[in-house]
Amino acid sequence: MTVDLTATDLRAFTQDWLEWYRGQEERLAAPHGFLAITGLHWLDERPQRFPDAPGAWWTDADGVAVALDEGEELVVAGETVRGEHRFGVLPERGGVDAVWGDAVIEVAKRGGSDIVRPRHPDAPLRTAFAGTPAYAPDPRWVVRDATRRSTRRVRRPWAQRSRDSSTSTTRRAGSSSSWTGSRWPSPRSPDVGRAR
Repeated sequence: MTVDLTATDLRAFTQDWLEWYRGQEERLAAPHGFLAITGLHWLDERPQRFPDAPGAWWTDADGVAVALDEGEELVVAGETVRGEHRFGVLPERGGVDAVWGDAVIEVAKRGGSDIVRPRHPDAPLRTAFAGTPAYAPDPRWVVRDATRRSTRRVRRPWAQRSRDSSTSTTRRAGSSSSWTGSRWPSPRSPDVGRAR
């Protein structure tokens, strides 16, 4: 496919991309953005302490709870909480932010499990962030999404997993590639994309 753009279209395309890129960089490096995450702690019924969050955290049938020690406090929905606090049952992909000093403790449900994910502005990954390297935008790299959401099941004969979990085979357009292991290969694997 060839993309013919006028100089004006190219400038507009480049400007749109730069706005998106700058916004993405700002979201990553925000004081409580993705790069501020210092841990991902999966909760169970046993109270657990974490070095990057106050109190002891657990989850049970009534949802996520924390027991804060004397002198510890969180701010949840604008209210200061001390002692034991229950966040309740969280919906999948839902969450609550609890403020602890300059940190935000994200309490959420991911993949059916409750988690605590502290975000600290002084996280080394965030403070060392110098930006994401990127090539200049090029309209030839644009891929239009031609898919539609559907509730019907789609059979994909080119991506089949063998019954033996130690060997997987992928077939596409007459080529095949096989590897041994319980996980799919990484993009850097010499087997990826090689027709045999």
